[in-house]
Amino acid sequence: MKEFHEYRSVYPHEELLARLRRIRHVALDMDGTIYMGMSLFAWTQPFLAELRELGIGYSFLTNNPSKSIADYLRKLESLGIRATREEMYTTTLATIDYLREHHPSARRLFLLGTPSMVAEFEAAGFVPTADSPDDRPDAVVVAFDMTLCYDRLCRAAWWISQGLPYIATNPDRIYTDVQMAHNAGAMGVLVLSGETTLEVADQADPQPHLTADHIGILGRLLREAHGR
Repeated sequence: MKEFHEYRSVYPHEELLARLRRIRHVALDMDGTIYMGMSLFAWTQPFLAELRELGIGYSFLTNNPSKSIADYLRKLESLGIRATREEMYTTTLATIDYLREHHPSARRLFLLGTPSMVAEFEAAGFVPTADSPDDRPDAVVVAFDMTLCYDRLCRAAWWISQGLPYIATNPDRIYTDVQMAHNAGAMGVLVLSGETTLEVADQADPQPHLTADHIGILGRLLREAHGR
């Protein structure tokens, strides 16, 4: 295992600070990063205040499509964080954007997802189809679904076997988050305050640019980078 104390970076320290000085926006995962379940981490509010003081914008991301944007905004509000719809992006919205770009004619969808997710698709102009062989969709969308029943799973599998486009909202493992940062040309920061362990982080491919105990460490490094 590589040496680790509070944080580790693929960059030498001075290069890390130079890169941190160029950051203008931070996209934050939520569960395990700013809160755990219904408990806000002690370092979250100071970190957000630090970003505001440094003039760095921020937004919230999640790869859990089971709740709508409105649900997540209410949760953040209950934890003392005020955010707008424009500051939130979920894998449901990513799937909607993907459909609009790659399947622009698809409007009728067979959706395996929670009522909150279905409502998000309806708000975007899509029409959920019924669990019937007579109500043919344009595509099948599958997500993490706590309301899943076997009949609907069979119907989704049947439509997929008929050759309909099949889109999954997301997998949920460490490499997807890190890969997203690499794909975006951004600095990928992995925090160990969630379920990811240092042992798992060591095996990640590609590697995060910065691995830290929690986002409070990132806040400290940003202050150092800006001479605070």
